[in-house]
Order: sequence, then structure tokens, then C-alpha cells
Amino acid sequence: MQYYSYQQLLAQGNRAVLWRYGFLILLSLITVILLILFLYHRNEGKYRELLIIFALSVCLLGGIQLSHYQQYQTSLDQNAQIIHFLKTVSRDQQVSLSQLKTTQTTLTDHMLLKVKHRYYQVTFDEHYSSYQLQPARLIHDRQVK
Repeated sequence: MQYYSYQQLLAQGNRAVLWRYGFLILLSLITVILLILFLYHRNEGKYRELLIIFALSVCLLGGIQLSHYQQYQTSLDQNAQIIHFLKTVSRDQQVSLSQLKTTQTTLTDHMLLKVKHRYYQVTFDEHYSSYQLQPARLIHDRQVK
């Protein structure tokens, strides 16, 4: 079972999003260059065909990127919720944030939380506005790093 620390949750970025943005910008630049070449060489069909291919690729990738962006925003919101939850537990249990680890990157009912060397099962109300920690015992008590 994977446990996530507060620092890991803070650093949880999405490099793939940056790569997709970079690729989209590169395709857009190539499309602009092909448009300029097409305007200079109107009689040559190869620039027109390449322009059409790259313009359609930019449109397709832009649509895909928009969908991924919406998913990424949702992921960031959920990540902010669990970070706030860990800060609340840290304050309530009077432990530092470095001593908390969780099994989830989003708030879910019945997730496990490690506080110092103790394990708890977290139960939320239906609106995730309050929580209850119940002591839990692991079947395979491996060392959690």
C-alpha cells in the first residue's frame, strides 16, 4: 500500500500537462510557419496540404488538451481538499505535518491515515465537512516510509 506524505501531496504536479502544452505550442508555431510558406508559394500544393494536416492536428490536440485541463483542475481542487484535511488533523492531533501520511491523494471515506506510528481509518460525513478517526490495525505491519 502506498502512503503519501504532506510534502508529496504539495509537490504533486502534472508534468504531462506541461509536455502537452509544449507540444501544442510547437504544432501551432509549425502551422503559422506553414501558413506563411503557403502564402508565399500559392501554386505549390505541398504547403497547402501540410498546412491542412497541421491545422487539423492543432485543433484535435487543442480539444484533447481542453478536456485534460478540466480534469487537471478537478485534480488540483481535490488535492487542495486533502492538504487542508491534513493541516486540520495536524492541528487537532498536535503533530507536525511531516508525521502524517495518507493512502489517498483525494478525500475518500475509509482511507487510512498514519499519525506518527499509529494508523487510523478516516470516516467522513456525507458532505466531507467533519471527520472521525478510528484506530486501525494493519494485517501486514510493514514499515511505512
